[in-house]
Amino acid sequence: LALLGSALLGITGTLGGHLVGIYSDVSAGLRLLGWEVYTTFYVPNMTLVALLVIAVLLLGFGAWSRIKAR
Repeated sequence: LALLGSALLGITGTLGGHLVGIYSDVSAGLRLLGWEVYTTFYVPNMTLVALLVIAVLLLGFGAWSRIKAR
């Protein structure tokens, strides 16, 4: 878990660096792995709709199970 956390922290720093215009060698490594850092912040509208539908469903399931548990 510590290695995963360290890797995610490094990736987060790389993405933040791209936002302010500071580029790192990690972005080149991510590009070799198939992750284009420049397009990370692009989220299609259908993805946002799907996330909203899933969130509403999860809230509904939680409310339903809470009522059912009473």
